[in-house]
Amino acid sequence: MANVDRVNGFKPVGHIHGAGYSGETQEYSVDSGYAQALFVGDPVKSSGTADSNGVPGVLLAAASDNMIGIITGIKVSQPSGVQEHPGYHPASTQGLVMVNIDPGTIYEVQEDGNIGLVGVGLTADHITAGGNTTNGTSGAEIDSSDAGTGAGFKILGFAQRVDNEPANANAKLRVTINEHELTGTGVGV
Repeated sequence: MANVDRVNGFKPVGHIHGAGYSGETQEYSVDSGYAQALFVGDPVKSSGTADSNGVPGVLLAAASDNMIGIITGIKVSQPSGVQEHPGYHPASTQGLVMVNIDPGTIYEVQEDGNIGLVGVGLTADHITAGGNTTNGTSGAEIDSSDAGTGAGFKILGFAQRVDNEPANANAKLRVTINEHELTGTGVGV
């Protein structure tokens, strides 16, 4: 059976200590001068600055960056105040994003090729091809071509579902952030 090619970023599904995902997040700012749209499911890094209220900022993380976490929610400034947004943070718009910063969170994510069963236990980086502003989905997925050489994420295994075939392209993986700003390289919790 072929896997459906359905890229939608990193989705929190559990914790390495065996618990389910609790939904805990931290608020981060996005500067109006940042010309990159951000999506729920995108990996982000600290920007090194804060907004006028002291809320720390984030930017989209590149494959080689240590990450602070994964975006799990979006808030965008509107004339009437900060409003919830249906899935993405428009480019060049002041706003807030909710980020899961727990280094022990397990995420489900699609691979862009076929790592195969031998990929379990390896590390790999992510790629981001840009999100879909029509349906608000992230374009982030695991880069299968650098499994074993990239270090951004640790591959724990495959999502155990009837619609996920590990031996085929576009399989859904279970991963943790390996290069995390709060722990350095390696989960360490």
